[in-house]
Amino acid sequence: MKKSIEREIKLRIPSREQFNKLVNWEGEEFGGWEANFKLSRRTIHLDTVYFDLAKHGFSLSLIPNLNIENSKQNKLVLKQQLSKYDKQELIYEFDNEDGHISEHIKKILPFDLKETIEPIFIINQIRHKRGMIVNRKSLYISIDEVHYLNIKDINAIVDTLFVCELESSERIQEDLLSVNEFQPLIEIIQKKFDAKLSNISKYDYAKSILDSGIWKTSNLYNSDEQWQDKFIYLKNRLNTAITTGTTDKDKVKEITLELDHLVNFSKVTYYNNLVSELYRKRLNQSLGLRDIWFKFINSEKIETYTDSEEIIYRKIFNDIYNKDINFDNINDSHNNSFKLTKENYSSFLSSTDHTLRKNAFENLYKSYNQYKNVISSCLDGIITFNKQSHLQYSVTDESLRKELLEFIMQQNNRNIKTLHQYMELRKQKLKSNRYSITDIQFPINHESLNISYRDAQNMILEAFSVLDLTYQNQIKFFFSKGFIDITNSKNKRSGSYLIDAVSPNWPFISINFQSDLQSLISLAHELGHAIANIGLPAGQSYRSVPQLTAEIHASIFESIFMHYVENNLSPSLYLDMYLEKFRANYFRSMLLSEFEILIYEIKRSQKVTLNSEVLSKHYNEMLLKYYGSNVELPKFISLEWTKVPFFYNNPKSIIAYPIAFIIGEFIAQKILNNEFDMKSFLEKSSSKDTYQLLTDFNIDLLQEEIYLNFFNKFKELQSKY
Repeated sequence: MKKSIEREIKLRIPSREQFNKLVNWEGEEFGGWEANFKLSRRTIHLDTVYFDLAKHGFSLSLIPNLNIENSKQNKLVLKQQLSKYDKQELIYEFDNEDGHISEHIKKILPFDLKETIEPIFIINQIRHKRGMIVNRKSLYISIDEVHYLNIKDINAIVDTLFVCELESSERIQEDLLSVNEFQPLIEIIQKKFDAKLSNISKYDYAKSILDSGIWKTSNLYNSDEQWQDKFIYLKNRLNTAITTGTTDKDKVKEITLELDHLVNFSKVTYYNNLVSELYRKRLNQSLGLRDIWFKFINSEKIETYTDSEEIIYRKIFNDIYNKDINFDNINDSHNNSFKLTKENYSSFLSSTDHTLRKNAFENLYKSYNQYKNVISSCLDGIITFNKQSHLQYSVTDESLRKELLEFIMQQNNRNIKTLHQYMELRKQKLKSNRYSITDIQFPINHESLNISYRDAQNMILEAFSVLDLTYQNQIKFFFSKGFIDITNSKNKRSGSYLIDAVSPNWPFISINFQSDLQSLISLAHELGHAIANIGLPAGQSYRSVPQLTAEIHASIFESIFMHYVENNLSPSLYLDMYLEKFRANYFRSMLLSEFEILIYEIKRSQKVTLNSEVLSKHYNEMLLKYYGSNVELPKFISLEWTKVPFFYNNPKSIIAYPIAFIIGEFIAQKILNNEFDMKSFLEKSSSKDTYQLLTDFNIDLLQEEIYLNFFNKFKELQSKY
């Protein structure tokens, strides 16, 4: 064990620009540096779940495989704050080869540590170390780029700080530099680099943002026990209301809002832990209770709830998709190994390493191939028992709905050649004789942005400053109050989605934040849903909003954010990502929609079993139609239908997405030109079907000019590529 005493002065650097200047500063005012080197390290900060160490003025950190002078040991550092005012800390350092953390520190702590020590937060740090002599004593300068990582998902950067620490460390207190001896250096750094003194340590700052990006179930209930008590209370209250036939509007509204809390607490806890049978049972209980209540207030016959065959097939698919299916690790061209998941598959397809892209594709579909027969049976069963029509609730007039679907397909078929041209353009840009489906996400422009969640929040707020101040304040509330979860942890439901609510209850948002621009686009999309949810009249559920209308909400927010990207972040990235939005959000969604419409028609007219061979044959034909002859279709790509959750969980819903993309683009431009009443649009969203709602705002879903402008924009972007 090594013991020392340290005096440390901290300064915050306001920007990367000033940070880079400080890194390049040679200390000429003090005769240059005596020492100058750089290191990278990860620090795992530890405490009990109740922060017992922090409460007693201690901080504990583990630095694995410390990268100094080729040393490979794990280093355990315990710091005790002696004087906050005088900036003094007592430091104990251990080589932690045996891994017995508690045993090392229990002998030092002046109190009994009863709880288990565990990781609390993680920091990745790039440290530029400088050294100088002041009055024959050593003074070290650490210029740090500090990335705070989410403990549940170390790929998600919660925040990034630029910090300068001035340190004097000795074995005895008398040898430390005094605060006054630091002063000349402090004044120079403040003046040259706009730095500010800070009393907040990295540890304290991390504690302050610890819950950032994690759902707070306390927004609903404080404990599982409180949920159980509320469930019993509401069950009894529902029985009384149904028995007495209550029609009191205030009581109906009150029960509806309380049931919404009950269901959403169940969803948040279960979606965070899909392997919990208790949480799944609790979710089914709360959904069953809510279904009974809605049937009662809508004067429908109340029956004992049993799963329909369609729901059973859906459950089988979801068990395979969320729990059973696993993927092998994959290697890149340098034989580095990577863990493959559904969530990171897309990022591997965007890799510059062809071997990694190919291995990701082959390993993913190898796993789905093992389940193709079971999954095809699920899809066949769902199609057999699903009776609703495409866009049934978005366009209630049946003849108009049929006319719209035919019109959309007609516009799509007229312009599908623009996708063929885009594929040919990408092939030329890659300067390759062969162009495969595994190459379509490969970025032509290798520019990227590494964005912390804190920076992402600021960008989102700046992008939506074009909206009413009310919406900006609502977005701030989402960020600060635990209604957004950005983690991608094991057993958590994957993907980006909204847990909707009955207004004025607040919905919850989930995204798998990867510190990239696509994560921000997903966040903007889900915020579009969330803000629209809040904008409904009190007592209205977002589930009552037609799906096409709901997707238009999200598309509007996406388009406004993309406008911000073009004008404030990176025009070249904007071009790359918007072209990909046309390919993925419009054309791929149309491909999936057309395939779904086709297999429903085959089932209806031919009465055949849709086995894996039939489904793969028709899917392959659809791929050829959309991607043309310029794109090679490797083995297994015809199995893509096995991994599209919409076919199983939200049948006949995909067609809403490409239409919403087109209309959302159109409305977003009107908002940017101050030509659209967003507040009124949101308020009316649940009162009419999408066609009638848009008609009220002088937008005709069958107006050819809207679609012509949309495809012309795709052509225009290609011409700039």
